[in-house]
Amino acid sequence: RADSELTLTYGNRTEQIAAGECVVIAADDARLSEGNIRIEAKDGVLQIESMKRGDGVPAYNGVIELRRAEDGIVVVNELPIETYLCRVVPSEMPASYELEALKAQAVCARSYAYRQMESYGYPEYEAHVNDSTDYQVYGNSLPDERADRAVEETEGECLYYDGELAQAYYHSSDGGATEDAENVWGTDVPYL
Repeated sequence: RADSELTLTYGNRTEQIAAGECVVIAADDARLSEGNIRIEAKDGVLQIESMKRGDGVPAYNGVIELRRAEDGIVVVNELPIETYLCRVVPSEMPASYELEALKAQAVCARSYAYRQMESYGYPEYEAHVNDSTDYQVYGNSLPDERADRAVEETEGECLYYDGELAQAYYHSSDGGATEDAENVWGTDVPYL
């Protein structure tokens, strides 16, 4: 559902759904037999009420694509990277942290995302990442003005090493110590 009109596109068809109306799509929905369903809100975000995240029902910018899978439906969110980062930064670091720390997180998260965009993490769905700690946590916390500002003030900034986009690994906890990058990721990362 969304607070604005929704457009559903599947096969050669398009449906308009009124603002506030809830659309129910199950794995056996006939519309999925015509291919993927793309859903876009005219303005603002759309919510997937059957999902729950840290701060409740998640809200997504951009286009949501529903794909049939063996065990249900796969949800793919397609959106600009800077918009994506506005939901990664507060999910990965408390938005109450100092602005400069949030900006550093934004640059690391952007660098990491661009590296992931070099190939598909999920080629069967044409998706680069998922929204969990497997990659970067996305949409688990509510949007925040400070996180948005950090993303905006670092727009386009990435980390590089020897002219190549750096693999900007980061983590939320370390137990007081870290491990050699080669032991963790199986490859030498000389700048870590």
